[in-house]
Amino acid sequence: LARMDSMHEENPMLGLRGCRLGIVKPEFTKMQAEAIISAAADFMEEAPGIANPHPRIMIPLIGSINEYKNQALIIKREAERIRAERGIDVQYEIGTMIEVPRAAIISDKIANLKDDADGKPLCN
Repeated sequence: LARMDSMHEENPMLGLRGCRLGIVKPEFTKMQAEAIISAAADFMEEAPGIANPHPRIMIPLIGSINEYKNQALIIKREAERIRAERGIDVQYEIGTMIEVPRAAIISDKIANLKDDADGKPLCN
């Protein structure tokens, strides 16, 4: 609670929000990705052969390639960790809503981003 209080802003619309919050506090992005992928895995365990969740995770308010890539890699690595630990292959997608004008200018580059480690797309 003290940590949340320390992040108080007079006008949060101008400050630390969207993907920048996840960049400054990557554990927030990791925690949210873990919750989403774990919930899907839980559902698949509860209803094997029936449940087929497909979470679509959106990275908010990106304005640069580096912002998107930073957050997408955190989400991807967390999903891979859960897959390895639980042996459940949750199919998921990572994307973004183009909410910032500068993101519209580079949207084609964001759409074609690949993970340097495995060459797989980072934006679905």
